[in-house]
Amino acid sequence: MKKILFVLLFTIPFMVFGQSMNIKWEDRDGREFSINTHSGNFKYSMVSGDQLEYNNGYSSYDTGEKGTIRKIGDAKIVWNNGYSSYDTGEKGTLRSVGDVKIVWNNGYSSYDTGEKGTLRSIGGLQVEYNTGYSSYDKGPKGTIRGTSGSVY
Repeated sequence: MKKILFVLLFTIPFMVFGQSMNIKWEDRDGREFSINTHSGNFKYSMVSGDQLEYNNGYSSYDTGEKGTIRKIGDAKIVWNNGYSSYDTGEKGTLRSVGDVKIVWNNGYSSYDTGEKGTLRSIGGLQVEYNTGYSSYDKGPKGTIRGTSGSVY
């Protein structure tokens, strides 16, 4: 019984998030950015001479929680704060990276094809999910069906 429980606890997270992807793009200065479609995990690189600025929890320029990245070189990072009318995602998720707007599936928009909390678009790149009821579905509900467009 312990082995079955271990196997279930180990495999269920992979089954749920088993078909996410990292979307990567580069800005004009050569910085690379990456965000995961399901977890929202954000990664970045720096170019020579870049300085990092962090949200400190009390500045009027802060959009994210204390300790999160606010700026990478001249690329401004904006976070959903939970009360702005511009927020499309949950508090603590990315809203934009530089000029690239990030939109999340929120569970009530007619444009949503993914589950609440998954990426809907990054800039001009649209992410489409299998919904479980569309004739276009090619996989299980919640998995990525395809993408269209490009970040810029």
